[in-house]
This record gives sequence, C-alpha cells and structure tokens, in this order.
Amino acid sequence: MLFYTLLIAFYNIVMPFEKTEYLAKLKSRKLESHVYRRYQLLGLQIADLLGDRAHKALYIKLVKERGSEELLGLAKRISSLAHVEKKGAYFMTCLQKSETKKAQNPKP
Repeated sequence: MLFYTLLIAFYNIVMPFEKTEYLAKLKSRKLESHVYRRYQLLGLQIADLLGDRAHKALYIKLVKERGSEELLGLAKRISSLAHVEKKGAYFMTCLQKSETKKAQNPKP
C-alpha cells in the first residue's frame, strides 16, 4: 500500500513536467519543415514569399499539380507589392483570373 501511494505521488509530481516538456518539443518540431521533394520546397518558398505559412499545404499542392515556374513568378510579383495586406488571398485571386483567361483563350 505504501508503494502504491508513493507511486501515485511520484506520478503526480514528475509527469506534469515531462508532459509540458513533451508538448514544448512538439511545438518546436511543428515549426521545422521536413522537405523530401522539390515541389514541397517550392510550395514552402511560395508560402514564405506571401507570408502565409499557415496555408503551406495548399501551396505545396498547387505546385505539385500545376508546376512551379508560373506560380513562383506570380508569388514573387505579389510579394513585392507593398499595398496588398493579404498576399495569399490576392495570389489565389490572380491565379483564378489567369485560369479563366486560359480557359477562354485555348491554344490552337
């Protein structure tokens, strides 16, 4: 019975510290990016250019599906615009407009 009481006391004292350390480690690992493919790197670069790291998965997917040159060029042009507050939203708007232009004017 004494052993059981000591075990519970130890658990209540030590585990909260270990739990907070573990959570802090998870938060720090979240900030690191693990890149295995070129399109992942380009998607992260676009997210950084636009200041929209929260939507990095979207940019990675776009680069994977559509290619990198057009998207990276568009992101660089938008990142240089000082008057745009939400550069990620503006990027998506410009991307949609370019898609509609391509659909209306197909190459012969």
